[in-house]
Amino acid sequence: MHAIPVLLTSLRLTLAPVVVALACWQPLPAAFVAILVIGLLSDIFDGVIARRLGIATPALRTYDSLTDVAFYAAVLIATCVLHGHAVADAAPPLALFLATEVACNVVSLARFGALPATHSYGAKGLGLVFFIGFALILGWGLTSPTFLIMMLAGVAVNAEILLILVLAHTRPVDVKSVFHLQRRQW
Repeated sequence: MHAIPVLLTSLRLTLAPVVVALACWQPLPAAFVAILVIGLLSDIFDGVIARRLGIATPALRTYDSLTDVAFYAAVLIATCVLHGHAVADAAPPLALFLATEVACNVVSLARFGALPATHSYGAKGLGLVFFIGFALILGWGLTSPTFLIMMLAGVAVNAEILLILVLAHTRPVDVKSVFHLQRRQW
């Protein structure tokens, strides 16, 4: 029973190369949507089950966060392969999103010696935005302005995470928002 959260997270990690292979050799819109649904559900339930079992450790949360990055990086690669024009059209916001993603990691490593695992409400919302956006793009070919909106949402969420990382006195794991952090610390 205690292995279920790790298995769910590992399932999402295993799907990452499948998404890329699918984009390169057999792009089936329904398969992309199915993989995105499985990815979303595994992301939701790994945390729910881990908390219910009392095993939601910082290490498990970090593994979950790294898996999210790997999964959505693979989905982004698939999007580049199949809809490169949409990615090119949103190059500045994509570059800004990637820069803020790197900044979150650098700040967290510099301040706390560990990768971020805030799991804020904003990050959870961004997961839903990415799920819907990539489903629209890979499942139905609706690229504009979907990709642009996704990247701008990512920049906004990463800005809050950076603020949490800068303001936190200790490593912020499972901090719901910058406002929750302030209440927790005072």
